[in-house]
Amino acid sequence: MGGTATGSITNSTFWQNQAINPTNTQDGLGGGLLFATTSPQQVTNVTIASNQAGGEGGGIVGRSNVTLTNTIVANNTGNNPFGNKQNASDGQGFNASPPPIFGDGGGNLQWPAITNNFNDPNITATVVQADPRLGTLTDTGNGVLVVPLLEGSAAIDAGVSTGAPATDQRGQARPVDGDGNGSAIVDMGAFELSGESVVTEIALTIAPSSFSENGGTATGTLTRNTSSGS
Repeated sequence: MGGTATGSITNSTFWQNQAINPTNTQDGLGGGLLFATTSPQQVTNVTIASNQAGGEGGGIVGRSNVTLTNTIVANNTGNNPFGNKQNASDGQGFNASPPPIFGDGGGNLQWPAITNNFNDPNITATVVQADPRLGTLTDTGNGVLVVPLLEGSAAIDAGVSTGAPATDQRGQARPVDGDGNGSAIVDMGAFELSGESVVTEIALTIAPSSFSENGGTATGTLTRNTSSGS
C-alpha cells in the first residue's frame, strides 16, 4: 500500500501470499502486506499468516505510522540467510537492538516467539507471543474464506474492545465468549470463535503393533489428522 492518504484494513485475511524475486529467491519484502507510505494506517482484526518473502518480512513490512490492533502475525517466513525478521520488518536494514516496528493498538499476537531480538524486532510493544493455533483457509459455510482459530488458540477472547468491529470477516457478531468462561471478549484476528463455529483438530495415532497375516506377522502404524468446523 502506498500513496499519501490515510488508510485502514479491517476483518481481512492474508494467507499464503509470496513476494519473491523469481531470479533471486532471497530478494523480496512483505509477502502478505507492504506499506510504502508515511501516512497513518490502521490494521484491525486482521490475520496475516503463512506468507513468504524472499528477503524479510514474510508477513508484513511497514513502520510506526502503521498501527496494529487485534492482529495476528504468525508463521510467516523470509528466505534471508540470517533467519531473522521472518514475520515482520521495517525494511530499514540492520539494527542490533531494534524497537517494536508498528504502532500498538493492543490485542496483537506474533508467533513463533522471538527469543533473541538481535536485528529481529517485535511487531508491537505489548505483543503476545503465543501459538494462535490456526486452521487452514476454509469456507465455514457462507462463501467467505477465513483462517479459523482452533480450540485452545491464544487468540481466543484475547483482543481489545477499543476499535474492534462489531462483526468478524464472515459477519459473525463480536464479541462472543469463545473460551466458555462466561466473559465475551473480542478475539484477535479476522475470525471470531463462537459456539456455532467451533473448530476442532483431531489426531489419532495407533502405535506400532504386530498382527497375524496369511500365516506371517506384519507391523504397522496408523496416523490420522482431521480438522472440522461449521
